[in-house]
Amino acid sequence: MITTDLSYDLKRFPADKRIIKAIEYLRTIDKNILPGEYEIDGKDIYGKIFLGNTESAENRRYERHLIYTDIHYVIQGSQYIEYAPVSHFSEKPEFNLKDDIGFFNKNIPGSRILLEKKIIAVFFPEDCHKPLCMIEKPENIKICVVKVKL
Repeated sequence: MITTDLSYDLKRFPADKRIIKAIEYLRTIDKNILPGEYEIDGKDIYGKIFLGNTESAENRRYERHLIYTDIHYVIQGSQYIEYAPVSHFSEKPEFNLKDDIGFFNKNIPGSRILLEKKIIAVFFPEDCHKPLCMIEKPENIKICVVKVKL
């Protein structure tokens, strides 16, 4: 898992060129972009814009992916994302290969990452994450998750 400021100098970013391309895309997003799916490099890199509602972390479930790395960015609003390495879970997630998502039922303590004002979080397949956790009270937010195929 990596978290950084969107304005970070990408020449110094130790990442795959596809992740850098995804971050460059995030830098161009207009706050008025409509919800939907946007191709950046076909299905190898694409963005999903959606509206969401934050809620108590206890009501959210950890998720993980096997095919794509996720890059989370909040366009409007703010949220916590909880993070825990997959090694902290003893259970196998309920996995949907078609949608490349597995959900864990066990709610373990995790590290909290505050996403607001140009902060991004990159989650690799070993990184379980619980998005849409409220900060102080529920909030409507606009999010972009860029999917980068491994």
